[in-house]
Amino acid sequence: MDIEYIDAQDPEPIHVDANYYLIPARTPKSKVVESRITLQDFDRITKNTSPAKVSDEEGTASRVSTRIKPALTAKNKLHRVESALIYIDDASMDFETMEDVVHVHEKWFNEDKNKRSYIVFEEEAPPTRSRRSKNFIPKTMFLAAVARPRIWDGNLGIWAFTEEYVAQRTSKYRTKGTLCQNNAKPHVSPFDPDIVAAGSVDGWFIGLIFQPPNSPDYNALDLGLFASIQSIQYRYAIRDINNLIDVVEAAYEELSTTTQDNVFLTLLACMLCVLEADGGNDYTIPHQSKEKLRRAGLLPRVLTCDRALYERSCQLLRDAGRPSCSWFPGSSQ
Repeated sequence: MDIEYIDAQDPEPIHVDANYYLIPARTPKSKVVESRITLQDFDRITKNTSPAKVSDEEGTASRVSTRIKPALTAKNKLHRVESALIYIDDASMDFETMEDVVHVHEKWFNEDKNKRSYIVFEEEAPPTRSRRSKNFIPKTMFLAAVARPRIWDGNLGIWAFTEEYVAQRTSKYRTKGTLCQNNAKPHVSPFDPDIVAAGSVDGWFIGLIFQPPNSPDYNALDLGLFASIQSIQYRYAIRDINNLIDVVEAAYEELSTTTQDNVFLTLLACMLCVLEADGGNDYTIPHQSKEKLRRAGLLPRVLTCDRALYERSCQLLRDAGRPSCSWFPGSSQ
């Protein structure tokens, strides 16, 4: 909602009660939402600093937060549309359950964070925490793999990208013979001969594909599972890399199947939003009331795409001349 902003020459707002002021209809609406950041920015409207509410014919204003999203090219958007359509059954318009998909991704885990909050009693003092530099807290990269829970929990594993070796000489940081660990590179090509060979053993056909570029909303780990792991990890004080590895691995095993299933359902909702946005990422993930539906036994396993939306997305690929439009039955009709 766009709130009408009062400039110096504007008429005074009409007082309603302690928290609300009606804005005269003749006041021009401001288009500079970016300037309304603090409660003080509303002083000339509300005449108070808490709570920040302004009433007009359209509703009330409230504080919201936004995050920077990846910048998408036109090609990125088409790739995102393709990656959503391949999971939709063109007959029923239902999404696949994604039970044959494993999500793999890497993430840096810091040993600590600069600001922590604690609950303390009146005479207690919060723990003293110190680092050589708050801007260079040691971190380690992990690779995690998850699948959607069904008859098992969906956890395949999480691994630290480190190498352990014996120090060849004594330094001020370690003595000769100490086991050391360095971060290693995680990426591998889907066409790597070893990967292709391993995926075809015993008649299996297991392929490795990349998610669309600049699309963290297409990976279950980025959508919420990494955040859940890190929230568990931050419950503990970590002093070295080995301690970090142990805590992150334990946090991964502590993930509940409910959390994992919720994230996969959110992933399907994101794909629907992407189709509605023609491949863009300017959308808000809809609230699905998962826990309420789960308690009532009404939580769906999959979501359904509107056929008109499906056809519109296929038309978008045709108009762009994408060869992928031939992948989707009915899209050429």
